Amino acid sequence: PQHRNSVGVAEWLLKALWGCLSAQWEPASGAVVFLEGLSAEDSRIVLQTGTCATYQAGEPLIQANDFGQDLYVIQTGLVEVRAPQGNTIALLGPGRIVGEVAFITGARRTADVIALSPTQVVILGRSAMEQLMQYHPPVAAKVLLNLSRLVAERLGSS
Repeated sequence: PQHRNSVGVAEWLLKALWGCLSAQWEPASGAVVFLEGLSAEDSRIVLQTGTCATYQAGEPLIQANDFGQDLYVIQTGLVEVRAPQGNTIALLGPGRIVGEVAFITGARRTADVIALSPTQVVILGRSAMEQLMQYHPPVAAKVLLNLSRLVAERLGSS
């Protein structure tokens, strides 16, 4: 009888935990928001301008208070965005981006971003954006407009 109760409690805790995580999960729509309005070819150009990187579960992509000017586009895997106090801000998967505030503003990183599973990303730095501006100005303009909207939304909701 006691075993059944502990199993019931464990099951309830797992469901409660999943409920909390699900509330913070931001599923990818299949499209990368900052590439909105770009053709498939233009999106490919943007992503090929970046550098591919792989992170293992538990490995940080970004650490709070660090300076950084890179933007990370999650290709595969799952990352947790965690406040310096340790609470989870969001869980993000393929198609989502992290690091956009520091990329645009040059400010210190405001959160830790930790890989929860093996994660592949495309890292876009300022040099990648400068390359886009030089060789593909209309594409760069759309990307920067989309990033500006994302940053305005994030800063407005904090």
